Amino acid sequence: MSRGNTIFCLTLPEAFERAGMSFPDKDMAPGSLIRFSTNDKTGDTAGFCKVFPDGVGAVFGCNRADTKFTWQMRDSNAPKPTNEERQATRLKSHQARQQSDADIAKQHASAAATAVRIWNEATDIDPANGYVTRKMITPYYARQDLDQSIVLPLRGPNGEVQSLQFIRIDGDKQFLKGAKMKGGRLFIGDLENGEPIILAEGWATACSVREAIGESVVVGFSGSNMSVVAADLRRKFPDSPLRIAGDLDDHGKGAEFAQAAAATGAPAVVILPKFADGRAAGDWNDLAQAEGL
Repeated sequence: MSRGNTIFCLTLPEAFERAGMSFPDKDMAPGSLIRFSTNDKTGDTAGFCKVFPDGVGAVFGCNRADTKFTWQMRDSNAPKPTNEERQATRLKSHQARQQSDADIAKQHASAAATAVRIWNEATDIDPANGYVTRKMITPYYARQDLDQSIVLPLRGPNGEVQSLQFIRIDGDKQFLKGAKMKGGRLFIGDLENGEPIILAEGWATACSVREAIGESVVVGFSGSNMSVVAADLRRKFPDSPLRIAGDLDDHGKGAEFAQAAAATGAPAVVILPKFADGRAAGDWNDLAQAEGL
């Protein structure tokens, strides 16, 4: 985890800027834990900030990027803090971080309970679901909500449901608000040590790969989460060949995420789709739709 040194400056927005983060449009009430998006996607709550009760400091960061910083109000023209002041700030920061971690853990636990309830209440998926038919997939390990949104469980390393992903018929994707996303995965197939494992980013991609070759596939749900899941797979299945079914996209992030996952899950091999029509962007589900399983 990147734990930046305490940032001494006059305002919290300036501290965010120095940490390389965008300041959220939120009411930062002292003593309250605020969650916000760090990727401009609806439903994302990876960012967090808790202003100290006295209002002159805060702890903030991003769970997705695994970063945490501390801000302490101080005029840029003020003398450098004394050792005593630094020690007092470190103690306050440590206490604030502990409280912030406890608040986030409590929030995650509450959201996980909600996720389990929603998952248990969801119905078997309709094979004629609009998203399923458009993607031309077998909907492995999915359920459906009342509005026909696909419901997918994100399970933690212990196998328990920690969050959900909802996929609307139009393809819009959201994760359960307030739930822990990091490390979440979905197994398609029964994983065994020594047997091949494929890690894919999206569920539709994973379904296409599973149907095409019949091997066990793991859904990582987001590019930035792939490395976390890959490292855990390597720990739990040390003898399994691990292949990363990467995505191709115009900005190259899909391949970067796949390479990072291969590095943390080493030994592993990245495999990217190649299209007969020469297109430079697409995933394995796109390839299945264009050229068949």
